[in-house]
Amino acid sequence: MRLACQLGYSRQSRTLARKAGDLKKRFNIDFWMPEKQYIALALDGDGKQCDAVSSNPGLIPNPGVNYVSPNFTGTLTFTPVSNASGTTIITVTVGAKETKTIEFTFKGA
Repeated sequence: MRLACQLGYSRQSRTLARKAGDLKKRFNIDFWMPEKQYIALALDGDGKQCDAVSSNPGLIPNPGVNYVSPNFTGTLTFTPVSNASGTTIITVTVGAKETKTIEFTFKGA
């Protein structure tokens, strides 16, 4: 946006700045989870927040969630860190109240 302004496209720069601000507001409204103080990984088909969190990010740093509403099942994907062992609790949340907790124990190869 600043580049557009520097190149003499000040009107387009203002338009882009406004659109970027609007997108940031919508993103924060839809994805920010104040009770957890971070963003949701996805939204389901109904706009509910979906998230998966590992209690041991040294073992499972980024569990991913794939959930398509109105199905009652989804997919949780994760890859343990190579040669790591330990226990982690992965918490999957869809919407504000639908929380499932799964505990995994891994032994390094």
